[in-house]
Amino acid sequence: AGDRSRWVPIKPGTDGALAMAMIRWIIEQERYDRHYLVQPSLKVAEAAGEASWSNATHLVIVQPGHARDGRYLRGSDLGMALTEEERYKDGDPYVVFDPVTKKPVAHTQAKGEAELFFDGEAQAGTETLMLKSAMSLLREEAFKHSLADYSAACGIPVNVIEGLARELTSHGKRAAVNAHGGMMSGAGFYNAYAVMMLNTLIGNLNRKGGTLINGGGFKDAGEGPRYNLENFAGAVKPGGIPLGRNVPYEKTSEFKRKKADGKAYPAQAPWYPNAPGLASEWLTSAVNGYPYTLKALILWGCNPLYGVTGVSAQVAKDLADPKKLPLIVAVDPFINESTALADYIVPDSLMYESWGWANAWGGVAV
Repeated sequence: AGDRSRWVPIKPGTDGALAMAMIRWIIEQERYDRHYLVQPSLKVAEAAGEASWSNATHLVIVQPGHARDGRYLRGSDLGMALTEEERYKDGDPYVVFDPVTKKPVAHTQAKGEAELFFDGEAQAGTETLMLKSAMSLLREEAFKHSLADYSAACGIPVNVIEGLARELTSHGKRAAVNAHGGMMSGAGFYNAYAVMMLNTLIGNLNRKGGTLINGGGFKDAGEGPRYNLENFAGAVKPGGIPLGRNVPYEKTSEFKRKKADGKAYPAQAPWYPNAPGLASEWLTSAVNGYPYTLKALILWGCNPLYGVTGVSAQVAKDLADPKKLPLIVAVDPFINESTALADYIVPDSLMYESWGWANAWGGVAV
């Protein structure tokens, strides 16, 4: 840090706009790692001297009205012999376009580089389908807005956006982008995906000076000398619709009711079918009563009122009202903005007072 650091302030929750702007500039200026991105599989990538590979060349069906529109083309779509139970599972390979044979081929059968920017028709089994590579779709999405549009959205000047993208792509694979606390907003999952895409574009995954994904950590729940926190009598398993709405809206009873009434859309609030548990939505959902309210909230080692973009102004007053949320229990070594509202605080140990070590979602190889 020190003299080598520069803080670039951004409007909270708009990191995706910055990332997509950088992606647009990188693609426009052709400063992406083409050699990395054209590798269709791990086997081919390793033979080419790469440490990992991506799905940039994998083909997606883009044919409105087709049963699998918007989904990846798979080997079984080309006529590969698989049972119905095996189709579209792990054993059903993805498909790329071979620039030599000018035909689609299973990514596991590709012998060399695949077409990076494919956009056109191709024969898939008995069908002629409109297909685009994942990289083409990324370019298409990034180019939907100008750098000026992205700048207006995130509050970062265009010249700074260009400078960030230029700097990131000036060191080969020895550069990395990471995201953690700043992603904590309703759009955080998608923002983080866009930010992580920058690592893919420079081909730094599993490379020295680049990015490591899931380096591992201490198993904090499981069979121990005294307790087994993963399997014990009377354990209650979660069920129903998640409070964070991270499931398809179409699977909810609300959708079924509205559909029966002839107006299934829109939902009362956004649903996030591709996201994991969205902690950024829990508190607002609870106080707004959509999809339901809470009778009790247990906080363990967290401070959502501080960490989630803009949430304090929306929910802090309601969290302090026992009529809105009757019980809050905090398990934490500190009194913070969130635990200060708890009815009970149970002291917890610090990281350095516990067995194990911190488990980062992603890390930087040095």
